[in-house]
Amino acid sequence: MNLLTHENANLPRLAYFPHDTRESWLSALVRELHEHIFSNPENNHGRVFEKLPKHRIACSFPGGGSARARIGECWDPVASADGTTEMIVSPVQDDVMGVVETVAHEMCHMYLGCAVGHRAPFKRLIIAIGNEYHGKGYTSVGERFAATVQPILAKLGPYPHAKINLRNKKKQTTRMIKAECDTCGFVFRTTGKWLEQAPELRCPDVNCDGTAHAG
Repeated sequence: MNLLTHENANLPRLAYFPHDTRESWLSALVRELHEHIFSNPENNHGRVFEKLPKHRIACSFPGGGSARARIGECWDPVASADGTTEMIVSPVQDDVMGVVETVAHEMCHMYLGCAVGHRAPFKRLIIAIGNEYHGKGYTSVGERFAATVQPILAKLGPYPHAKINLRNKKKQTTRMIKAECDTCGFVFRTTGKWLEQAPELRCPDVNCDGTAHAG
């Protein structure tokens, strides 16, 4: 259980939220969407799915295509070593409603089977749960879906995630390793590449015939 302190005077000083990891929150969201939307004919105006398939969901970069272009992904159980549907939500998302819509999108693939792709059955299911279908696999939040998930979000609490900005990624610099001559104590730094090729380096001091080792 996550314990958060609010600085806002209009909120209680201490508030308890049940999820302190992204995967816990996302897994609970899947169960709630199944119960209140996909298996509920009041909110699913199409094919109703009574059974929740075996699944896992994680916040990670999708495995196919561009990390910027793909915000979610669903892998068929045949791709999993233990026959589990694997769903992924990109960490570039931090808008909660956007995350929920992405999860609902991937759950449609889970229920229908990934082989269906974004063809007619997928479009019908997206519309049936109250979201919008814009063609070529692009979907967005619909008014009916948004109204249905509001109580779910209130129950789950905040999504424990901070957006990753790919534009701010810093280039990793070469790590220099400290080495020291066994004879004269001369200290210098070199790269791991040279240490792999010659574990014992000649001392850089021209007046010393000793060897140097990484320390």
